[in-house]
Amino acid sequence: MAPEPEPDRGQSDFARAVAWFLMQPVRRPLQLGVNYKPLIIQQLALPEESAFDLLNRDRFNSFHYWCRYLGYAELISDKDLVPDPTVALRRLLPQAMGPDRESAILPLLGRLARLTPVFESGRIRRELEADAKPDFQREPQRLSQSTSFALFRLEQEGLVKLEARSDAQALILDLGADAPRRISHLEVVGKFS
Repeated sequence: MAPEPEPDRGQSDFARAVAWFLMQPVRRPLQLGVNYKPLIIQQLALPEESAFDLLNRDRFNSFHYWCRYLGYAELISDKDLVPDPTVALRRLLPQAMGPDRESAILPLLGRLARLTPVFESGRIRRELEADAKPDFQREPQRLSQSTSFALFRLEQEGLVKLEARSDAQALILDLGADAPRRISHLEVVGKFS
């Protein structure tokens, strides 16, 4: 007899909200205390009742707290939440890399997606990206702005080196319209604490 599945207790809504949040443009932070249901419905082809429980000020404030605590967001100017998974990547990359010091970017993203389904190629992220309306779709060869900036920040901190090798499949870091950058490999060069 198969074990019964664990009760959801609303965690799938939270994971879906985090995945949606990480799909947002980095340069357009979300303000605290706002009902984001209209934006979610504008961006995703979902039933009207699906808004990941971000329907009022208290719900979004709770979401904001947990996003920051888990390392998927940064608060700026005490009221704007920016999708920035740098802290989460800093925590997860050593496990995703395993004993290797270097990895091609696509397999690395796959291993990250197995650790947390909210990043590119993760189960929940794929579901939401499949529901994205045309104006909100990410090009498949591009990373989201949030993941791009997080990887760039880790490189600036001296923890990783991002390379674009001519003989390897690459993805584009979305660092803004005027600064896209190709990467095919990530090498750990610093010590993760």
